[in-house]
Amino acid sequence: MFQTVMNEFTAYFAPRYVHRVYKSYQYTDRAREVMHERSCSWVIDCIFALQEDERAVKNTPIQHWDVKNLSDGQVLLTCTDRASGEIVFYRAGYPEHRPVYDCSLVFNGHVLDVRKSH
Repeated sequence: MFQTVMNEFTAYFAPRYVHRVYKSYQYTDRAREVMHERSCSWVIDCIFALQEDERAVKNTPIQHWDVKNLSDGQVLLTCTDRASGEIVFYRAGYPEHRPVYDCSLVFNGHVLDVRKSH
């Protein structure tokens, strides 16, 4: 648990970028690099858009996001509330934006960062 908190805390010290459309949200250099490497920069746009549009997502202070490739060629995007472990959002689709690898992110305090493994 302590390691998880420390990993998420480091997001506040990493270089950050203000999103070009959603100006109240930022993403770390690490998130930018991983999303670019995995050919899924669209995930950042999608997560920030959902902060505005989805009440369950907006009301979850610490969000764990998973991007998984499905066997049918689609992508599953899932948001889990860190406190309760409850899934607050999921959507399958995005076949034209299939990432190279699965990845996990954490959104906390208006900052999106790569989720480190425990």
